[in-house]
Amino acid sequence: MRRTIETVTGFLTTKNSLYTTVITILAVVAPFLHLLAKSGQPGLFGYKWMTSFLFALGWPITTICMGLLLYMASEHIEGEMRKGFALISTVIIGLGMYYLMYTLIPMDFMGINDFPVIVYYLVLLLCSIAAIVAVRFLNKGIKFTEAKLKANVSRLIAFIINGDKYIETEENRTKYFKDYMGELDELSK
Repeated sequence: MRRTIETVTGFLTTKNSLYTTVITILAVVAPFLHLLAKSGQPGLFGYKWMTSFLFALGWPITTICMGLLLYMASEHIEGEMRKGFALISTVIIGLGMYYLMYTLIPMDFMGINDFPVIVYYLVLLLCSIAAIVAVRFLNKGIKFTEAKLKANVSRLIAFIINGDKYIETEENRTKYFKDYMGELDELSK
């Protein structure tokens, strides 16, 4: 039976998620992005000033991050409430995506209105739905990758720490080296 060893990644242990920490920090910092822009700096995507663009961008980012955090929390809830929280988090992510798209897709670019307003709203809605699906897949992929990386690091550290039993003779050192390389090969799969 393999002995598991708690690994430390920066200031986090394997019980915490670096991904969750980054999302939380982003959710808290995003509404204040406009404070980073210089006053009078020209904006993007039809916004006159960069501060107004970053302010409009910050709240949807916060909403998306909070929806992701709620979704991650819903995965740890047992019973009937789980589906409800997952649905609520999906709606929150969708709202955030809608307003993010609304911020990034100008309806009146340089005075040109090439489509009716309803078309823009439908495109925003469809983009938001597609973004919800993409965010859910991306979220699962990141969590899977993080879990696999933690397991590999833990396995490697356990092997290194338990490797002292090989070191007594030269023959054992050679065996340790071969086993060590075998572990590295296993981790790279």
